[in-house]
Amino acid sequence: MKLRQITQFLYIVLLFLYAAPAYSQTVSGKSNVVHIKVSEQPDGAKPMLSYSGVVFKEQNNNQAIDPQEEASINFTVKNEGKGTSQNLLIKAYASNDIRGLAFPKEVKLDPLAPGKLKEISIPINTSRSLESGTANIIIEIKEEFEYDPDQIEINILTEEVKR
Repeated sequence: MKLRQITQFLYIVLLFLYAAPAYSQTVSGKSNVVHIKVSEQPDGAKPMLSYSGVVFKEQNNNQAIDPQEEASINFTVKNEGKGTSQNLLIKAYASNDIRGLAFPKEVKLDPLAPGKLKEISIPINTSRSLESGTANIIIEIKEEFEYDPDQIEINILTEEVKR
């Protein structure tokens, strides 16, 4: 009796192995293309970025931005490390919304070699619709390998047209 059970079991297994593929379903598709950039940084040669001399400049020297006045935030970025910085990006944004205030959101910089510095000027433009308030402007210096200094935060008064 055991031989008969074993034979039946083997028959079921063989049937499953040969018949199952005929009942299976094949699904095919195409994946999205993903581009990955891999870059290597030399060991021990790391950049170390810092900034100094943050100055707000505007035309009439009242330490506020007036409608249709040209202004800028200026500072120096220095690489105090032993490696060259890669893909430097200066990002600027206002943490609050002041109508009539505009400035570039990103400024790309060339690589900065060890010991070198770069003067940065972020222009600030205003329109006639500038509203009164305090613009809280944040500037971040980003580097490919994330050797980023602390962000710069500057509060600037804005004055609307007096009527």
